[in-house]
Amino acid sequence: MHTKKVIFSALLIATGIGVGNVSAQDAPTCDNITWSAEALETNPAIADQCLEIVDRGGQNVVRMHAEIMSQTATGPFVRYATPDGKWGKVRRANPPGGLKAILDGKEVAVNKLVKRQEINVYVAEPFWAAPAAPVVEAVAVVEEFVEPAPEPAPVALPTTASNLPLVALFGALLLMLGGVVRTVRNRD
Repeated sequence: MHTKKVIFSALLIATGIGVGNVSAQDAPTCDNITWSAEALETNPAIADQCLEIVDRGGQNVVRMHAEIMSQTATGPFVRYATPDGKWGKVRRANPPGGLKAILDGKEVAVNKLVKRQEINVYVAEPFWAAPAAPVVEAVAVVEEFVEPAPEPAPVALPTTASNLPLVALFGALLLMLGGVVRTVRNRD
């Protein structure tokens, strides 16, 4: 099966979220971004489908990977890949009307994508929020060191050994003695 890669720039929701500046050490990742309520309502599993955050044309976008399962009059049915490489449940995608995909450098209507075609879906930053830069506060903590009281010595040591090996040794000696007695009797 020949798989074509499609660049599918998606604007999934009509409203966005304001995003503050984030330092390099707090760069957004799939684990620390916050999805808008509208994004979660449109696709409740969207957080599980985020593979990475990439820079496309100077803008941070979330990259997801999907496979077209079928095309219907109401829109395409797709399944998204999860970060562990497995495929999620098949669900109907709700792309905005007139959305185009870029296939081999040419714009193609989303409803013209074919079954089993794998695509990359990019969701723009206004539809998710990066973590806010942490506020660092200097706090002086003064603790008084108190030496803990020594623990009392145990009254008696625990008994962990048993007499079972001694009983087994005694039994083995009796078996050997019985064998010697039998051998001596059979000679006579």
